[in-house]
Amino acid sequence: MKTFLSLIILITYITNAYAGVIVENGLTHEHQLVVGQRISGKVVLKNTGDNPERVIIYQKDYQLNCVGKVSYLNPGSNPRSLSKYLTTSNADYTLAAGETYEVTYKIDLPDNFKAKGSLWSLLMIEITEPLSEQQVQGGVTVGSKIRYGVQIIASTPETESTEVKFKDVKISKNAEGQKTVEITIENEGIIFVKPHLELQLFNVNAELVGEFKSVAKKVYPDNCQIYSIPLSDF
Repeated sequence: MKTFLSLIILITYITNAYAGVIVENGLTHEHQLVVGQRISGKVVLKNTGDNPERVIIYQKDYQLNCVGKVSYLNPGSNPRSLSKYLTTSNADYTLAAGETYEVTYKIDLPDNFKAKGSLWSLLMIEITEPLSEQQVQGGVTVGSKIRYGVQIIASTPETESTEVKFKDVKISKNAEGQKTVEITIENEGIIFVKPHLELQLFNVNAELVGEFKSVAKKVYPDNCQIYSIPLSDF
């Protein structure tokens, strides 16, 4: 008797990617919190395809360590998880072709809330139907699904300075053989930051021979971010 194995590969995006269902109002939502105040927000979904699409909405915690490993953890695993204060309107919905749907969420801090700084969680928007399927060796069917990670960030008002430190700097070559500077920075503060890096290159005569800039990236408290800056023409 033949047996068949089916595998599903989940492809998570924290930037918009093409799919039947898209997120129309961005994948990062930032809020400022005041203790005892309720904050409301929404994630706007649109089915751009010709068929109904069922989506499942759930929460995950998100962390990025100093070697570039991304972890999607159970809600509450991160000490700065927003999950216990974050609720959503629905966990399961089917969008008709062309329909726009708003996933509303609320953030409630109790009156005895004492933590300071930034809290964050991901709202996962998972499309249940596989984006594609193919058969591979041994009768195994492999499918790929799209899911979006919508970052919900809430910060209490703070005036403390940020504590971002360089953890590692190294020069390597990318797949095309181009020299690249990889810089790892760590956020040792309590507020999430979004820095961009500027790199200046000098020759042995202390003459400026090149300036390079990175795109800005989010760095959460007690997390790292790795910046790769190509050195064009060097």
